[in-house]
Amino acid sequence: LILKGLDTLTHDESIRKALVEITALPVYDVRLIRDKLTNTSRGFCFVELGSVEEASQLLEIISNMHFTIDGRIVTASYAKHDNPPKQNSATAA
Repeated sequence: LILKGLDTLTHDESIRKALVEITALPVYDVRLIRDKLTNTSRGFCFVELGSVEEASQLLEIISNMHFTIDGRIVTASYAKHDNPPKQNSATAA
């Protein structure tokens, strides 16, 4: 999932804490996207769960409430690959 609308001062731990407060689903990874120069949040992060079904459950939970992290209302959606990974076709030399 992708969470959008985060504050520039939001940290990974506050995202995890907010998620624990609304669901018992296991969150495997939170990747907060940061600005290279200032190291502050760029306003969004990726959340990895154990399965598509768990991601769907969490998306439904967040969509049906005013989910806030650090005082900001956060929206969630499925993360998409804009460019699918290239397939590496190995050929015998």
